[in-house]
Amino acid sequence: GCGIEILEEKKKVWFLCAWQIEVERYPVFGEELTITTWPYDIMSVNELGKEKPIHGEQSMTNIEKRKASVRNRNKNDLYAYRNFAMIDKDGVTIARANSIWFLVNTETEKPVRITNDDVEMYGIGEPLPMEYKGRKIKIPKEMKEYDTFSILKAHIDTNAHVNNSQYIIFAEEYLPKDFAVKCMRADYKKAAKLHDEIVPKVWQGEDTCVVEFCDTAQKPYVVIEFERFK
Repeated sequence: GCGIEILEEKKKVWFLCAWQIEVERYPVFGEELTITTWPYDIMSVNELGKEKPIHGEQSMTNIEKRKASVRNRNKNDLYAYRNFAMIDKDGVTIARANSIWFLVNTETEKPVRITNDDVEMYGIGEPLPMEYKGRKIKIPKEMKEYDTFSILKAHIDTNAHVNNSQYIIFAEEYLPKDFAVKCMRADYKKAAKLHDEIVPKVWQGEDTCVVEFCDTAQKPYVVIEFERFK
């Protein structure tokens, strides 16, 4: 693995650009759980959203073949894919996630290519069997705009911008009552910083809710989609 200290030495930091979380059931208070995570692929800008992991264990490639494929990719790779799984004591996966990341140089604050050394530090595993829905979220035409709010110190993380989880917490405030989330997707567009003004826009359907947070010039920070249990 590779901790924060090693990344600091390399003057690099990982930024999250998209999430997809699928919930089978919610854990109960005091339940023993195991959380696992692993990277499984890297992609170039042109490939992003076009190539998706294959569904089902029988269709998956061998780990060693995948490692070799990643090592031999071109020098335009910018995006890294990582899975997460929440497993109960009986070995049942109760929640799973897919995420897309990119590396940023902490001095220039610009994205940098993912190198073979970066890949070797983390290793490459198999993609988790799940329905991969892609990054782009369709924004409904009729979005209701709500009152703006300001970013506070409590919302800021170690990278001096709003932590990705904070946007989800913000968005949950606009969900209908008794809306139990089955799936959540988030597409991060740009980072909000301290004292930024956030303009919420919300669309509520029968089983889906879309929340877009924009700046005062109507440029989006993030688009979030929630689907409820049916």
